[in-house]
Amino acid sequence: MKGKIFSLLTMLLMCIVSACSSDDSAEEPVASLKLDLAVENITENTVDVSITADDQDRTYYAGILRAEDVAEGTTDTELAATLMKDPNFSAGLRKGNATYTADGLVDNTLYMLVAFGVNSDGTADTMYKLGFMTVKKTVVEGDRFTISQVTPGYTSVKFHVQPSLLTQQWYYYIMERANYDGYLSSEGQSGPITHTYYAWNNYGRDLGLNIGEFLRTVAYSGERDVEVPALQPGKDYVIIVSYVDPMNQVDPTQIFDYECTATPFTTLQATSDAPTVEFLDYGVNDTQDGYVELYATVRTSTAVNGKYSFSSLANWLAQGDIFANYETDENIAYTMANLFGRMFSDDIQNGLTTQGGYTITQVLSVDDYEESKPIVFSIWVSDEQGKRTAKAVRLD
Repeated sequence: MKGKIFSLLTMLLMCIVSACSSDDSAEEPVASLKLDLAVENITENTVDVSITADDQDRTYYAGILRAEDVAEGTTDTELAATLMKDPNFSAGLRKGNATYTADGLVDNTLYMLVAFGVNSDGTADTMYKLGFMTVKKTVVEGDRFTISQVTPGYTSVKFHVQPSLLTQQWYYYIMERANYDGYLSSEGQSGPITHTYYAWNNYGRDLGLNIGEFLRTVAYSGERDVEVPALQPGKDYVIIVSYVDPMNQVDPTQIFDYECTATPFTTLQATSDAPTVEFLDYGVNDTQDGYVELYATVRTSTAVNGKYSFSSLANWLAQGDIFANYETDENIAYTMANLFGRMFSDDIQNGLTTQGGYTITQVLSVDDYEESKPIVFSIWVSDEQGKRTAKAVRLD
């Protein structure tokens, strides 16, 4: 009897020990994935990345961040959580050793190569980081531009640009001489260039583009003839030409090349009289079919160039009481016609100078008209020398 009892106790103890041994094995933690990071062949906008993993079957994330985009004091846990919430996080997932070239970087910028294992439960493993600095792109001193064949017109200028660096992109900017001198005086040599970047950035924002994306639409490379319209007669300007790097330009405060070639010129002084503009008739016709026709019959002495607009007076007055002076202030009438106006078609341009003038129309639904009225018709015209006249009239 004692033997049977001993055997039962022994078996029970063995089962307990066996169970405990099995539980201890299940709770044994998985070792962290070790990642060795290296970078080499760093240029202005690329870097060669090498990652060695001690487990070729474990998943990990690797990506490159601008150091300035990581807030000071951010812990590895916080950074991993932020990265894992990014919609593009999966694009950085890898397994095994990896070597690749990362591009699209900005020159002279501090970056971090960040990598960490991703556990089976979706949590982040130990994070590894390696900082590096991209190379600063420089323009060799003295590598500037030759601006030649500067030919001003009344409202335009033509010139030829010969860059010393034929493969580096460049841009030009026409700045009023008074502004150019003012920026030099108040901000030093970098002033004019800084303000061209501000202008490009604002133009780009209006189109939904960042400054780099916009600069790609106005940058050139190599030798080029240039013609710039829409200047004012008898005015002093400066042609500014400088090197630029649109592919790596994302911040308007990061100037690629502070040096520039500046060439002054003056547009021709107009000697003609300003064009005359007459409103022979204007108003609103109800077409009895749910629409109204806005019209203005205009006669001018010349109409080489110009714009016209039908617009809501309420919308203009919402921007300031100054727009109430549209009938007496030619600058206000010009703004109304120019900002959202339409260019003359050939038939309008030719018809404006006939004895009976030309009737310009626009059709609106009754609902749109009721919502927009009163409507102002505005127009400006200029002659071949750029002399301009603008007028506006209310159509009710």
